[in-house]
Parts: sequence; structure tokens; C-alpha cells
Amino acid sequence: GNRLQRHALIFRDEPDPENPVLTGMTLCECFVFLHKMDFAAEEIPKRRYLDVVRLCLDDEDTFTDTVVREALDYISGTFLAEDATLPLAYMRTIILTCSKHESLHNWICHLLLPRLIEGKVYVDRRQWEGWMRCARMLETNGVDNVQK
Repeated sequence: GNRLQRHALIFRDEPDPENPVLTGMTLCECFVFLHKMDFAAEEIPKRRYLDVVRLCLDDEDTFTDTVVREALDYISGTFLAEDATLPLAYMRTIILTCSKHESLHNWICHLLLPRLIEGKVYVDRRQWEGWMRCARMLETNGVDNVQK
């Protein structure tokens, strides 16, 4: 049981993309995949795509605080390391996470939001507006030192 729970948190990179050997997806990989998916290319309406992400967050027994934290952490790390853009639903997911997973407030405030500043999230107007909304939400919920 505990080993399977730890496995759900792992994001595995395919060692050789030309010859894939990994099978199945961990919960963390599933959540990251949803965020990186090009919903327009797959002809999925934007609203439906965003609803799927919300449904995952609503299923707190499957997508626990830890799974969500690890997925958000992986995406933000990729954003910094690869100078990539953040997925469309990323800031929205963080805002929804603030409302559903109170245990992640301090982590979001003291680690994730500063990391996004380091990655220059403010360059993308929509992501920056989401960042500001998230910071205000955390401040309203009484998280200390949001202004720092």
C-alpha cells in the first residue's frame, strides 16, 4: 500500500523517447499530462479541458494534496529549467488548489509563487493575473508573509 502511494507521486522521464519502455501512468504523470496536453490540437473545447482538471482536484481521495503538490512542483521546475511557458490551466489549478487543499497554502506561498517570479511569470499577462489573484487569495486566508 505505502509503496504504491509513493509511486503515485513520481514523474518518470522516458529514458529514450524514440523507443519508449515505460508503461502506465502514475497519478502525478496523469495530472502533468493533463496540463501539458494541447487541447486545441486534440479538438477538445477549452471549457471541457478546464473542467477535467477541476474534476481531478475534486477527487481528493485520488488526487491527494501530495499528488497535486508533486505535479505542480514538477511543472514549475520544468518552467524554470527549460525556459518553457506555463500550461494554460496552471495558475487556475493553483487557485483551485488554494480553495481545496488548505494544507498546501504555505508551500504555495513560500515556495511555488517565488519560484514562478524567478521564472518571470509576469511576462505572460494572463499567468501574472492568476499569480496576483492567488497571492491575494492566500493573503485573505491568513497565510503569513505573502507580501514578501
